[in-house]
Amino acid sequence: MGKKKLTQKRLKELLRYDPETGEMVWLVARSNIIKPGDTAGGLGSDGYWRIRTNNKLYRRARLAFLYMEGYFPEHQVDHWNRVRIDDRWVNLRHATHACNMQNRGVQVNNTSGVTGIRWRKKGKKWRVRYRGIYYGSYQDFTQAFFVNKTVRAKFLTCFTGED
Repeated sequence: MGKKKLTQKRLKELLRYDPETGEMVWLVARSNIIKPGDTAGGLGSDGYWRIRTNNKLYRRARLAFLYMEGYFPEHQVDHWNRVRIDDRWVNLRHATHACNMQNRGVQVNNTSGVTGIRWRKKGKKWRVRYRGIYYGSYQDFTQAFFVNKTVRAKFLTCFTGED
């Protein structure tokens, strides 16, 4: 059997996507074990829900884009709330890798609790750094926070569809 490109039409013949819950269920029997109405796919080792169809393994979030918009995202699918299995439509957005990385949580070695701000023991000041660029050191955390927020706001329009 030759590999055909998965289309929105074919996907809708195979699966039903619920944008309110993010779940996908089979509309057709896939085997003696998988029946119509069964939840499609399973949890991958990377924490993303995956579904095999058309002889290929897909992330459910990417299939949601095909189902809802008719295309696979050119870049990545970002989960607004950073929960990898939360594939509700309101939680998904098409993003470049750089923008997706901006939606990371605070690193475990972060000293301020805010991405882009860290405490410098040597100078006893809060240092603001974003995308490898230094934006100053501040004694007052509130000032450092304001500078960080202003700098980061310049880059938040890079998600596709928000330009």
